[in-house]
Amino acid sequence: MHESQKVRIFVAESSSQSRIDSGLACRWLSKRITELTKFCTQSACRDETAYREAKMTIKSSKCLKPFLILFSLTIWGQISNAQSPKAKSAFTESISTEDENAIRKTVAGVEEAWNTHDMKAYGDLLTEDVQWVNVVGMQWRGHKAVLYAHIAFHKTIFKDHQVKTDTVEIRSLGSGIALAVVTTTNDQFTTPDGSVVPKMQYRQTYVLRESSDAWKITHCHNVPVDPIAAKFDPVNATH
Repeated sequence: MHESQKVRIFVAESSSQSRIDSGLACRWLSKRITELTKFCTQSACRDETAYREAKMTIKSSKCLKPFLILFSLTIWGQISNAQSPKAKSAFTESISTEDENAIRKTVAGVEEAWNTHDMKAYGDLLTEDVQWVNVVGMQWRGHKAVLYAHIAFHKTIFKDHQVKTDTVEIRSLGSGIALAVVTTTNDQFTTPDGSVVPKMQYRQTYVLRESSDAWKITHCHNVPVDPIAAKFDPVNATH
């Protein structure tokens, strides 16, 4: 039996008990909290739906309401302690498939506009109040400044430059706002001082805001992925 099904069985039993004898139900559920917590924190049951179903069922029964705070705090603490650094929180607000696809379309648009050096199309993907921190720490504020900088560099060091999107990770930060971490492989280029930067990976963190016609980038921070340092990453390095 899937662990989330076990949670639902416990919840159903607690609800049934409360209809028969509210006092007995409260005492009975107090013994079940530990088991319920254990099931919710196991990897097979770290899903937001099961947690919310359990929470709402407890909340619906008057005698069980005192357990709601205990249940919520206990589950939160147990999951925080039990998760490995790589684990994704069960409590991250979910994002709809439609919104995810729209964000991926924006990210794909960035790659296409960069590779074709179409800065008008690039600018259409940015909000008016966008802020940008580039790979060497230059900071530009506002649509006009961000676009001006990109146009300048695409006339010079990036005029023949190409990028390829490797991975895109998306999560919601709330209604109409999302975070995308995008890893790209960028071609070699020569800096204004004559230094040659080899082909390598970069990682952009985008904050995107939903507008009437698309999800647009309102903040970007771009960093190089140091291949030597990556070998010593305490979380993600493979040995």
